[in-house]
Amino acid sequence: MYEQKVKQFVLTTVFAALGAVAVGFLFLRQDIFEFRLPAFVFLSEGLTGGIIFSTLRASSIRNSLAVVFLLVLTHVVLNRPIFWVYALRDALFVVGLSAALFVFLRYFFERYREQRVGRPLILSSLVAIAYAFITGILDFTFLLSGGAPTLNLAQAVYFNLAQGFLLGIGLGVGIELSEIVDKKNLRAAA
Repeated sequence: MYEQKVKQFVLTTVFAALGAVAVGFLFLRQDIFEFRLPAFVFLSEGLTGGIIFSTLRASSIRNSLAVVFLLVLTHVVLNRPIFWVYALRDALFVVGLSAALFVFLRYFFERYREQRVGRPLILSSLVAIAYAFITGILDFTFLLSGGAPTLNLAQAVYFNLAQGFLLGIGLGVGIELSEIVDKKNLRAAA
C-alpha cells in the first residue's frame, strides 16, 4: 500500500508538472525556460503545484502546510529578490496556488470524478481567481509601502488571470492523465 501511495505521488507530481509545461510551451514557446520572464511560472509553479497537490492528497494538512512553507522558502531563495515586496510576491503566489489546489481537492475532485473535462476547467478557474486576487493584494501592498501602484491594475489582473487559467488547465490535464495511467497500472497489477 505504501509503495502504491509513493508511486501515485510521483506520478501525479510528474504529470501535473509536465501538463503545465506543455500548456505553457503551447502558448509561449521557449519563453517558459527563461528564468527571468513571467512565462517561467509554467515550469516553476507547474512543479510546485504538482508537489502541493500530491502532498495534499497523500498526507495530512499539517504535512501539507510544512511542504508549502518549504516551497515558499525555496521560491524566495531561488529568485533572490532585491526588495521585500518581491519576496512577498513569490510567497503569495505559492500560497494562492496552494489554496486553489486545496479547495479543488477538498470540494471538487471527488465530486466530479467522472467528468474528466470538467475538473481541469474547475481547477483552472480556481487558480485564475487566486492569481487575480493576489495581484490586487500586491498592488495594494505597493501602495501602502509608499511605492507607486501598478500603472494599469486591470491589465495586471487580466494578465495574471490568464496566466493562472492556463497554468490551472495544464495542472488539471496532468492530474487527469496521471489518474488514467494510475488506473491502468492498478488493473494491470490485479
